[in-house]
Amino acid sequence: MTLVPWRVPPRAESLIEKVRLIYNENLPLLATKPLTPVTKEQQRKWWAGVDHDKVKLYVYMDPDDVWSDIVVGFSLLTDRGSYVTPMMAVTEKYHDRGYGQEIMLHYLQTAHPKPLRAQSLMLNLGICMLNSLMGWKVIGSQDGVYDLWHENGSGHDFQP
Repeated sequence: MTLVPWRVPPRAESLIEKVRLIYNENLPLLATKPLTPVTKEQQRKWWAGVDHDKVKLYVYMDPDDVWSDIVVGFSLLTDRGSYVTPMMAVTEKYHDRGYGQEIMLHYLQTAHPKPLRAQSLMLNLGICMLNSLMGWKVIGSQDGVYDLWHENGSGHDFQP
């Protein structure tokens, strides 16, 4: 099954709200430092202040019912100049269906040819396995968090 990616435009409050709900639902799996759930107002202010040329937000629609507005997950890519940082999450109802791999493949293709840098919780075994499968390299670790690098076809090894 292939998810349908949609890039979120600057004025898409209903999609931003769906991203917020998925983010908050997955916060225990995403947070590499203590974080609190994001409120509707915080999310709205954040999205209004984002540089939409450097930040790309995608939602992934249910492939069986694209017109239903069911958002399965999201990815967020932030261009940091020499590399890109990704974040992704899948709503709990759709966990363990292979959608995480589809989303990761999409964001790797979208970021290409720039390398990527990220962090992952060591305790999140599912994402650790997915990261390894998809070519992420552990470049360090501290306090239960892996620092990760993906050269993504750039030919650039990690340089601290």
